[in-house]
Amino acid sequence: MQDLFADRFINLKFHRGIICFDFARLKKLDPEQQRATFSPSQRVVMPVDALAGCCTWLLRPPSTSTAQNIFC
Repeated sequence: MQDLFADRFINLKFHRGIICFDFARLKKLDPEQQRATFSPSQRVVMPVDALAGCCTWLLRPPSTSTAQNIFC
């Protein structure tokens, strides 16, 4: 399994039953102008059915057997 680290969610695309989540990482921080620049870094692609299953899993009440598996 690989870990995905992103500083920001930047886009969501849906096409023919597939959903794509685009994420970005911080590229440059300018404290004088209070501006951050991000660059695209990762994309997660999955069937909509898989996303629906994930949402169902996340929204169910926690139980003692699954509460330990929420965090890495």
